Amino acid sequence: MNKHISGLATICKNYPLEEKILIVNNYQSGHQIMEHLARSGAPWINFRLSNIVSLANTVMEDTIIKNKLRFISTSEIESITEDIYYSLDCAGDLLYFKKHAINKGIVECLAATISDLRLCGIDSGSINKNIFVDVKKAHDIQLILNDYETILKKKKYIDTAGVLLAAINRIKTAPINHTTKYIILSNQSFRELEKQFIVNIAADDLIIIQGNPVPGFGSIPKSFWHDNSGVPETPDTDAGRLIWLFDRENAPEPFNDGSLDIFHAIGYENEIRNVLRRISSNKLKSDDVEIIHTDTENYGNIIYSLCEKLNIPVSFAEGIPGFLTAQGRALFGFLLWLKDDFAEIRLRRLIESGDLKTGTENDNISSHGLAGLLRSSGIGWGKDRYNGILAQRIAEHRQSLNEAINSKDNNKILYYQQTVKHYELLKSLCLKLLNCAPEQDKENKIDFKLLCDGCINFISKHAKITDGNGAEYVSAIKDRLSRAGAFTENKMPAEEAIEKLINIVSGIKINYSGPKPGHLFVSHYKRGGLSGRNNTFIVGLDESRFPGKGVQDPILLDEERERLKQDLDSSDEKIRKNLFSMASLIAGLKGNLTVSYCAYDMVRNRKIFPSSIVLQIFRIKKHNPEATYKDMFKELGEPAGYNNIELNNNLDETELWLSMLALADIPKNGTELVLNLYPELKRGMDAVKARESSQLTEYDGKIIPQNDLDPRENKKNVISCSRIETAAKCPFSYFLKYVLNIRPPEETAKDVTLWLDAMERGHLLHEVYQQFAESLINQRNLNYKDKYKRISQILAAKVNEYKQKNPPPNDIIFQNEYTQMQRDIKVFIDLNEELKTTQIFCELKFGMDNKDKVSITLDNGKEFSLRGSVDRVDKIANHQYSVWDYKTGGNSDMEENGYINGCEKIQHILYAIAVEEILKSQGIDDNPQVIQSGYIFPTEKGTKDGRGGIFRRDPSQKDKWKPALTILMDLIANGAFFVSEKAKCNFCEYSEVCGGETSRNRIKQKTGNFLAQWQKLKDYE
Repeated sequence: MNKHISGLATICKNYPLEEKILIVNNYQSGHQIMEHLARSGAPWINFRLSNIVSLANTVMEDTIIKNKLRFISTSEIESITEDIYYSLDCAGDLLYFKKHAINKGIVECLAATISDLRLCGIDSGSINKNIFVDVKKAHDIQLILNDYETILKKKKYIDTAGVLLAAINRIKTAPINHTTKYIILSNQSFRELEKQFIVNIAADDLIIIQGNPVPGFGSIPKSFWHDNSGVPETPDTDAGRLIWLFDRENAPEPFNDGSLDIFHAIGYENEIRNVLRRISSNKLKSDDVEIIHTDTENYGNIIYSLCEKLNIPVSFAEGIPGFLTAQGRALFGFLLWLKDDFAEIRLRRLIESGDLKTGTENDNISSHGLAGLLRSSGIGWGKDRYNGILAQRIAEHRQSLNEAINSKDNNKILYYQQTVKHYELLKSLCLKLLNCAPEQDKENKIDFKLLCDGCINFISKHAKITDGNGAEYVSAIKDRLSRAGAFTENKMPAEEAIEKLINIVSGIKINYSGPKPGHLFVSHYKRGGLSGRNNTFIVGLDESRFPGKGVQDPILLDEERERLKQDLDSSDEKIRKNLFSMASLIAGLKGNLTVSYCAYDMVRNRKIFPSSIVLQIFRIKKHNPEATYKDMFKELGEPAGYNNIELNNNLDETELWLSMLALADIPKNGTELVLNLYPELKRGMDAVKARESSQLTEYDGKIIPQNDLDPRENKKNVISCSRIETAAKCPFSYFLKYVLNIRPPEETAKDVTLWLDAMERGHLLHEVYQQFAESLINQRNLNYKDKYKRISQILAAKVNEYKQKNPPPNDIIFQNEYTQMQRDIKVFIDLNEELKTTQIFCELKFGMDNKDKVSITLDNGKEFSLRGSVDRVDKIANHQYSVWDYKTGGNSDMEENGYINGCEKIQHILYAIAVEEILKSQGIDDNPQVIQSGYIFPTEKGTKDGRGGIFRRDPSQKDKWKPALTILMDLIANGAFFVSEKAKCNFCEYSEVCGGETSRNRIKQKTGNFLAQWQKLKDYE
């Protein structure tokens, strides 16, 4: 029997009626000890559990109530420390611990230092500055500790050290008369004040139950009350022989009974999977197994996820991370949204997760559908953009709805009705979520309490509660955030406040539990081994996790700790405490023991070395004190992984598939099976094969000729100049965009250096030019100054309109872009004066919705229908006109000597023909002649000299454009849509799927006559 349990049984026998208090570090461990005691057959009554703080609170209960003192936890000490740290830094009082952008690590260390000092009986007045390596550090620590003590007194807070000191003083002045027996176990660690309190309250009634001695360990760390002078019990199993872990030369002969085993694994998940496989293959009962780990964050999460997936009941002494619940995931998503400047992609992922109440439950749109609307909205990022942009989208679709109603198109009516409804739902959801986020001040600072309140509001109203764990998490997070907000009085930089909250949320755990019937039990090695179960697995025994790195504390160095107080653990002492905790744990186990470590980190792609204690265990097992790592690695063999799973011992379908492929007598090529299971993947593989073949296929852009694609045959196919120019620049791009109707995902990427992207800026300037031209229709005699004044007013109004819909990142960026546009409109006015013509049309639309389309006749007499929007039509003289298109970008692709550039620039010709037809059909001119057409670059960027420019073209050269356009139409009609040899892929939205240069080279070898046609088209300059 475990010596601690047998010792407790003896006390029950010797003191059956007296009150007995077992002092434990935590109640979870205490309950396990008492359950173990009960299972051992020892009857006990008048036994209760208590921890140090509870006992001290009992002593001081009257004073605490009278003075209305409030006990604060470790997390609250961190909040107070952070507030002190921030205030002192803002006041410029800190000399050593300078504040940085993110201060989580230093705040945690400072809070721990405060607790360490106080638990050792050190206050701000007793610090000797001369014992520090830097006087500035001593100054800061003393200042922070003094402020901490002041806040405790001012706000009537009391911490663990405060309760213990008060209780010790109370007992010394008024000793307690009692017959209670106070019991502690020798493997529990206590600080200086804790030991003083125990000695004072227990007096002569203190009983220390010694555990098994650890031969060869040397001096026991001073925080333990362990007497290591006893004689170990004679073991009866190989696992029991591990009492001699540190005295391997004197270990007894092995029994070779299979009670002790070691393995290693490739990856942490494979390590846990192998544990579960061993439990299954050995037919072990779940409630007779305890898994002990060295790293809660890593192993706890893996065990939880695997057991949840495999439907294995499991309980956790350390609890489970709250962020694994739906509510935790939702809150994390919300905080990441705030942290990433309300990036649309963060909110989209939150909506898609299904963890958010979206309001779609009673609507005919899914969460993914709502996320799709958000994606295409163009919000991008920024809190201020959501309301304006979504309102604009709603207005646009309402206008389309009204047009559909007027045209009595029932299909469009239904579509736009639903779209408006869904956008309104999305807007409502976004505004509700935005209301949970407090405003930032001009310095980008935020009220931390309001942020905490906002998160409580979010998780209360907008996160789905799916099970009991979720409800427990919501309760825990509300309590934790309420207290965190109350302890932080200063405003903080928004990024720092959100990061702090993420750290708080990350640390919240729920569903703490002791061993349960029918459940595996998982614990940490510092609290484990108390369940009394017969099968124990200790995982995570690699050198990085156990016994620790021995790194000095970043606040108090080892030499400073030794000078301050002997009870302040040095880095070496912490490692010795970890080693003793593990040795004491192993010495107290019964039954079978398996230890393991991860030999390879698959995420970081590196080997991992085992802890030295694994070699010690191997030496005891093999009864070879001189065994080396090389001997151990040879004995362990290949690490456990997916490649060595036995066929009849699979945990899930993944392992079953892999074991069948690796071990069973079946074909190793499972490609056909996989492709049959995933048809979309099969289509992708077929596409790759087709592209790599010697034949032209649809994946190269060659399809069967279809009359519907030929605008000359299909009169319903009304095309624009931009479509024609796209086909001329890169037929494959035309194929994807206009034949297959493929569009890349609509994204608005965050760019903190820009307000408006090139397209948005172009739209704005086009609207300014149009509005300016319309304003001059009845006032054509304005002088230059008045024109510039008017267009400046129009620009200011338009910029303000865009600013409301799309708030700029900051005023500096806005002013820079606005100033540039002010210079650009001057370029526009100057070019306008240079033309010396009268503008009669602006934004002249034709062919929209198949109305007023214009027919274009080619050489062979065939016609096609054209639609478009002419930016500007000017009258030069009687029957003479000019047609212009505004280009707000640069002119790098505008060759002055080129006329059509192989149909890549044909808009000036087709628009000239269209305008002549429109002027005739509307009765404006019975013999109109467009004698000039071309492109106006009305911005400083338009030309290298910064003055903008006018690029004129003669629309009368039919001998050039008609044959060229006929060739292009023939290529479209023949279904020949190949990647252009000269395509500018860097500016193409389909560059990721076309294959680029590799595809172009492959097409050269396949195309034959089609390539000859293409070359002939490019001969037309």
